[in-house]
Amino acid sequence: MLLAGLLGTVVLAILVVDLATGGDTEPPTALGSNIVGSPGTRVVVIPTLVPTETPAPEVAGTPTPSSEVDALNRDAERLRELPLLQATLTEYRDRFGSYPDNEGNIQTTCLYDVDKGCDLKKVLDDEEEGILADPLGAANGYWYASDGDKYTIWMVREGPGNPGDPICPEVIPHLKDKGALFCITVGASP
Repeated sequence: MLLAGLLGTVVLAILVVDLATGGDTEPPTALGSNIVGSPGTRVVVIPTLVPTETPAPEVAGTPTPSSEVDALNRDAERLRELPLLQATLTEYRDRFGSYPDNEGNIQTTCLYDVDKGCDLKKVLDDEEEGILADPLGAANGYWYASDGDKYTIWMVREGPGNPGDPICPEVIPHLKDKGALFCITVGASP
């Protein structure tokens, strides 16, 4: 009798598995698996329920490590372009007798066609004109002031800067909203 009961339990378990698997004796396919039928039948994909993590809210103004690295890379690019701008200004002065003169007014280097810094295009090749623009784009351009004999160039500074970098000692009121700046003056301040 015990054997008959045990045999009945096994048969019942087989029937339950058989019913649960649609006649297959194998266990049901796990979620996310592909079920491939015989030729001429359709393939059924069972969707996987993937647990999702709620992303931590990003605090505005808090740079992520990658954005800090990007900012430092842009600062390095600005510092590489500064001597190129100076060499371009020197070449312009040598060729035309003075630096592009905007009467000491602060302008973007060449964001607008009326900016005197655009005159530097006369001594730059087309592929070199990129040194007139900031790596962040037009709204963050470089700034320039000159009376023809001396000039100052200002550039956005996103990072802390390093010893020896041309960090502006004071914020120029006209550029106060731009934040920290690199700057260099050749001759007395315009």
